[in-house]
Amino acid sequence: CDFYMIEMIGEYNKGIDVPTVIFGAGFGIAGSLTGLICGMAVDRGVPSRLLLATSAFFMATWLGLAPIVGSAAWVIWPATVARGLAEGISTTVQCTVIPEYYGRAHVGAISSVIRVMTVAGSGIGPFFFGVMRDVMGEYTPSLHITCAANLLLAIALVNMRVPGKLHGSERENFLYDTLQNEEPAYITPSEAELEMLHRMNDESPK
Repeated sequence: CDFYMIEMIGEYNKGIDVPTVIFGAGFGIAGSLTGLICGMAVDRGVPSRLLLATSAFFMATWLGLAPIVGSAAWVIWPATVARGLAEGISTTVQCTVIPEYYGRAHVGAISSVIRVMTVAGSGIGPFFFGVMRDVMGEYTPSLHITCAANLLLAIALVNMRVPGKLHGSERENFLYDTLQNEEPAYITPSEAELEMLHRMNDESPK
């Protein structure tokens, strides 16, 4: 909804100085400080999925509070700060989540796919908001839909399966394939697993 942010908030409450409030408090101060704090959290081992879930929650907060601005102008402050927090977290974690979960072997390929999806979403999002505005006569329905989507995303991220938590035969097969392909593993095998993997490699047909 960023493409319609100024128009949307202005439509809900014309008395708000939208550029100053949004880009000053939200993206400027809150986003910058959050990026710094989030970077420190990543360095201290806070899981990326939890940080991204927090980002999605703050994004849902922004989307949920935006329609209330019409009846309570002060809500614009916590709403835009939440938007800045979401942006600060996601921008920082994007730099670390790929090597954390998938190693460094295919960072370029994975990053390119993410960038393509981001650009595609940047085109689809404004189209969706614009169509909903024309059909419904206001932005509120599209805000509620995307708010619910971000809440579901936050829940999914908290409960997602982390690659490093593979167990049993699935973990063994992954480690064996990694050894065969000579690729850096994104999970660290134990000494017993390393011994087993090398034994499997020696016994495999050449």
